[in-house]
Amino acid sequence: CCRKLQLTSSAETQNLYPFVIGIYELYDEAKTVYKKQGQKKFLSRPPGVTTRGVNKFSWGVNSNPEGKWGWIKAVSAAGCPDMIGKWRVYDKERNTWVNDSTLAMQCVQEI
Repeated sequence: CCRKLQLTSSAETQNLYPFVIGIYELYDEAKTVYKKQGQKKFLSRPPGVTTRGVNKFSWGVNSNPEGKWGWIKAVSAAGCPDMIGKWRVYDKERNTWVNDSTLAMQCVQEI
């Protein structure tokens, strides 16, 4: 996985939770947890597996790296967050998860 990621959005995530947009740096390499620069916002994959050994949760952004809720979550599973193609954002007014086709996680090259 990348050591540094940039989260971008020009739709739902930008409108609902603009504070999650920005640069995330690898914070805990053993657990592959990223932390937003200067803030307590984490990009992580919470622990937990099904009886078949499949991860119960995929990547998400929240205020607790162990949290199973969040402002955004990946629709599919992948080993690294930049490999996720589809994301959802929680719309608290509608009390449901909505797709954000503009949300992207991209690796940032270190200079």
